[in-house]
Amino acid sequence: MQFDNFLAPLTAAHFLDSYLDTKPVHLTGHPHRFGQLLSTHSIDEALATADIWAHQDLQLLFSGRRVPTEQYCYTVRTRAGDVIFRPDADRVRFWIAQGASVVLNGVETYTIGLRVIQRMFLAAGFAESWANIYISQKGSKALEAHCDTHDVWILQAAGQKIWNIWRAREEWPREGEQTGQRTIIERAAHPGNPDSRKGELLSQVILRPGDVLYLPHGWYHSAMAETEASMHVTFGVRHPSGIDLLQVLFGRALADSLFRRPLPLHDRRGTALPATAGHLAALGDRLAELARDPATAAELENLTQVSTRRGLWQAPLTVAELSASPDQDAG
Repeated sequence: MQFDNFLAPLTAAHFLDSYLDTKPVHLTGHPHRFGQLLSTHSIDEALATADIWAHQDLQLLFSGRRVPTEQYCYTVRTRAGDVIFRPDADRVRFWIAQGASVVLNGVETYTIGLRVIQRMFLAAGFAESWANIYISQKGSKALEAHCDTHDVWILQAAGQKIWNIWRAREEWPREGEQTGQRTIIERAAHPGNPDSRKGELLSQVILRPGDVLYLPHGWYHSAMAETEASMHVTFGVRHPSGIDLLQVLFGRALADSLFRRPLPLHDRRGTALPATAGHLAALGDRLAELARDPATAAELENLTQVSTRRGLWQAPLTVAELSASPDQDAG
């Protein structure tokens, strides 16, 4: 799938100029827009592979709260001797009958369709992309008003869902920042975040199969299932940022003797000596030089590419490759 096709009727150029990191946009699409990429059958096949699911991968939300792990999971000891929690199908069914929503975390590589969409985002130049699936029943409000620490792409796969888009936007919040922003699961486990930050309601949209909703980093939103059942896939997408640049500069500074040199001493009263200010200025100048160095830009680009390749094989390994003899491999 190409980014242009995914964004239709918008073009990629129009989206990048008018919407990216600027404002939300709702894209309506044909019910079969994604074909088999987001079919319930493919998700069923992933769910049937019970051994890949642990409690952090499959979680339940009920009345805005996270269902405690021990109430829907059983314990199992791995071959390595570790004790882990695995979801129990009957207990999960019980909670669904009560109206709980199911959250499948980190599923971007679990089906071919999800991998195709992830590759599309990465090919479009984003630094990272990951996916969660939300399955909920009518009237289920698993998603309270919140904002995220990355761009959000919501792909409606089945049923309908009402989304409230609030007027307020946090200024590029990051994970762990003290703005009341936590993951949906963390918020559900520790409810009570103030609602005062979201502002007035900006718009309300109904997502139907084939629709896409884009929300920039930090934009407040909430959702509720409108039909008997709803399934949507949320792709979290992260842009390269100045924080990534600092990561590169830190590595380059470690290799620079000026940064490894001890800072000038203070006097015994803790007063900085004149040499200290001069040394700090020299460090600042050197840091600016490193930031302007084309090698830094190249390393930043490489960092993004490494992130893009992480866990994503363009040419998946095959049994034939794994069983090839050294002579066959060399040939």
